[in-house]
Amino acid sequence: MRRSSGRFFLFTSLVVVRLAGTLLYRLHTYGRVRMLALQATRSSLFWVSVPIFFINFALPVKSKALGASALEIGGLFSLFTLSLLLFRPLIGILLDRYGRKRFLLLALLLYSCAYAGFGFATEVTWMYAARFLQGLGAALLLLSVDAITTDLAEVTERAEALGKNFEAQARSTFVGATIGFTLIAIVPDAGWRISFFIFMLLAVYALVVALRFVPETAPVKSVEIDPTGLSMPMLSVLVLLVPLGFVSAMMMPIYLVYLQDMFQPDVRWLSWAFLPAGLVFALLPSKFGAIVDRYGAVAPCAIGLALASGLYVLLPVVDGFWAVVAVYTCAAFCWAVIEPARKAMTAQVSGSQIARGFGLAEMSFGLGAVAGPLVGGYLYDHVDHALPFFLNCGVMLVSVVILLLLVRPKLVAQGLAARL
Repeated sequence: MRRSSGRFFLFTSLVVVRLAGTLLYRLHTYGRVRMLALQATRSSLFWVSVPIFFINFALPVKSKALGASALEIGGLFSLFTLSLLLFRPLIGILLDRYGRKRFLLLALLLYSCAYAGFGFATEVTWMYAARFLQGLGAALLLLSVDAITTDLAEVTERAEALGKNFEAQARSTFVGATIGFTLIAIVPDAGWRISFFIFMLLAVYALVVALRFVPETAPVKSVEIDPTGLSMPMLSVLVLLVPLGFVSAMMMPIYLVYLQDMFQPDVRWLSWAFLPAGLVFALLPSKFGAIVDRYGAVAPCAIGLALASGLYVLLPVVDGFWAVVAVYTCAAFCWAVIEPARKAMTAQVSGSQIARGFGLAEMSFGLGAVAGPLVGGYLYDHVDHALPFFLNCGVMLVSVVILLLLVRPKLVAQGLAARL
């Protein structure tokens, strides 16, 4: 009897050990596959985003060479923003309904076509067509990448993972600027065309990487939060994102114009003025995202907004070109916290409709971003050079109030803010 009991115990122990080993192996394999999928998604984002900074600087120059007026050049930038605003909410719904991967692949294909169009355009009409394809591709790309990242990342690692996406884009722009400006300096007549031929090949490579290594991550079915698909926490976050988009978009052009008017620097010095902030965005969002994951999104976002508001007030006060650059760079540290925090909040309140939530959030952010430069430019030209900086400070403080008095209570009421 004892021998039978001993054999039964031994057999049971072996079965338990085997099952535990199998479970651990599968967990390890799943974690490794998940990590490789995130890396592949981020790699595709990196390579397709290479020329973004170069386009923003060189597009007006190339368009003018093709005979575009100032209004037509401005239209190229408005067309891109309008494409993002119009398509993102619909794309978010489609991503939740039909999956993520096919739309990521479509985005990369559109980027490849857009870069080819930019490179071989011989008239302004072709530039508009390429810009429209780029805008539609951007709307698809950013939403699908954020949705895939949110699907793959653990809940306690989302902000860090989304911050790494931000870093990937920032780092890629250094590569694109090096390629584009170097080729234009070496072969001025053909530099633009050669650059975009290279950018097109890199976008095709990104497409191949995504096709081969990025999995479909959409849930099997989605659960409606309420009949409209919008919860009260989601609505409160959408309200918050409008002023955030306003201040985010207003500051860069005003900063550039202010440096030119106050210090009349050489164009090369202007590029150096953006380099420190670019390095901040290339290196730190994931690090600050890890803090957001640990302590929650509300407190880091509120602290970042409050500190940035004070720094923007200092910009028209400090003396010297490099002093202004230093203050602007310090504000970039704050935005490296705010960006992953706002995306983490969006993912948190979106429920099962992750892509739709990101689409609506980016639409709200974009609405503010459209108004910011227009209001800031008008105040700078017609009222006072310092007024946009003070307005930025005021709007950021209002955002802090909205975050603490509107967003935070809604998160707490829905049980979504265990860590604040």
